[in-house]
Amino acid sequence: MSSIRRGFLHKPVYLFLLLAASVHAGDGEAGDKTYEWVAWADMLYQDNVIEDSVPFFNVRNVYAGVKGSISERWLYFLLAEYSRDITFDGGESDELTVDRAFIEYRYSAAFRLRLGRVYSPAGIWKPIHWAITVDTINSPIMEDNGYIPNKTNGLEFLGTRVTAHGEWSYTLLVGGVEEEIDNRQTLHEARALGGDLNYLHSDRFKIGLSLYNYSQSEGGKANATGWMPYFETRFAADRFLLRAEYLTLERREDVSARAFYAKLKYRFTPQWYANYRYDYGDDERRQQGTNHQIHTMTLGWQPSDHWKFRGEISVNQREDRLGDDFERWALWTGFVF
Repeated sequence: MSSIRRGFLHKPVYLFLLLAASVHAGDGEAGDKTYEWVAWADMLYQDNVIEDSVPFFNVRNVYAGVKGSISERWLYFLLAEYSRDITFDGGESDELTVDRAFIEYRYSAAFRLRLGRVYSPAGIWKPIHWAITVDTINSPIMEDNGYIPNKTNGLEFLGTRVTAHGEWSYTLLVGGVEEEIDNRQTLHEARALGGDLNYLHSDRFKIGLSLYNYSQSEGGKANATGWMPYFETRFAADRFLLRAEYLTLERREDVSARAFYAKLKYRFTPQWYANYRYDYGDDERRQQGTNHQIHTMTLGWQPSDHWKFRGEISVNQREDRLGDDFERWALWTGFVF
């Protein structure tokens, strides 16, 4: 991981020009091999009513990578990320990292292997947590609090099995974590074990359970296990989507945390949708304190396959030491190259 504090990459316009000049999205062929360049970027404006806070307006994320096949059974994927993290007091940090990088062997649909840096198996949101692939601006509370690492380095077993009425999918991951998580503690050479099992019925209803454990090698202070049941359903000709995920995190020091969200999304045209999400968090150890509730309303518009726009407002209600309830609002745009 390397940080970028100054120079031309600090300027948003150069980031977009760099991608436009160097990345050409599309398919390519080289003998029996195929490949595809992928790239997207997004910008964010965000503000809130907290006293002395500073609005954020800048590029938030830029991704560029390549995916392809070496043969019929062997595939590869590499994705780099430039990101800017923000805080309520206006603090910012820049990072250039490898988001994911793995090789994959496909024996069959029911049995595949991945080796490298992959996303951690945890519910529905985390496997699609990139701003360009989700439908809100701010993440659910368990993601903001960083309870489960986003990425894991290791060996992943995964597959699907289709039945007469639906589809079973599984993931088992063994490896390690090098990431800042849960209350800003940084894991170094932490062991990780994760798994997920879910069932999709008629492409309309999904139910699943995820498990993830990490253990710090040095001293064993950072050790936690997270359980996450979840479900998602679509109805009324797929105009409505209802989803809920519930995480229970058990830490070694007997300080547990609970985080939950439920959302209802209504797509009133192919391009426009509205989304409401309720988040709840309860964690004695975190600075945010207990009984943190968030109501988030999002309006989204996708005029083409390349452009996405969102507006969002969230109301935070909390019992903690940081102050009164507060609201924040944001405007976001993303572009897929």
